[in-house]
Amino acid sequence: MDANHNVIRKFIEIPEKFFSELTNQPFSHCIDCNAHLLDKGTSYYIEKVIKQYKKLNTYDVIYEYAICASCCNKLASQYSQTSLENIQNYFLNHTDFLVRRHELLAYENIDINQWIDNCVIRGTSIHDLEEYQMACHCFGDKMVLDIFPFIIGGEALEEIVKLLSNQTLDIISDFKRNKLLSPTEPYPVNTDYPLLFV
Repeated sequence: MDANHNVIRKFIEIPEKFFSELTNQPFSHCIDCNAHLLDKGTSYYIEKVIKQYKKLNTYDVIYEYAICASCCNKLASQYSQTSLENIQNYFLNHTDFLVRRHELLAYENIDINQWIDNCVIRGTSIHDLEEYQMACHCFGDKMVLDIFPFIIGGEALEEIVKLLSNQTLDIISDFKRNKLLSPTEPYPVNTDYPLLFV
């Protein structure tokens, strides 16, 4: 997914929802190359997978990480062309990010919850999702409001997984196994879900 479309970007402070669960602070380093991310103008992405336990009124962060734009592009370049086209077409057919962004920025006061209260694909309320992925795009110590931030529920993520080639699935699984640890759970992270920043 390409966030570099020709629109005027709006920047806000990074909400605590996108802080590291381990440190309760903003992510400071790229998970892949360890580059410092909070320098002004440094482009990077944050992604979290959340599992909710509604009856217990609690949740686990299954995994979380930040990755710089350079490492993100390097990883995406290993995806098969078929997978990239399938992902792009899936989003084009299920949502209009530019319209969504225009509508959300029309509010006088920016409320980040309006951006992540519903699955961007199915519209399901975040409160009704058992599991979801959330992602945002940042520059230094600021979050940019463009096609990000958004959340995608588990059902939509499963649909996306079915569109990925075995080559792409292997790349994603290797990346997660080698780089990601759960901040709250001792079990291996889910290696099936796609990475949302492509």
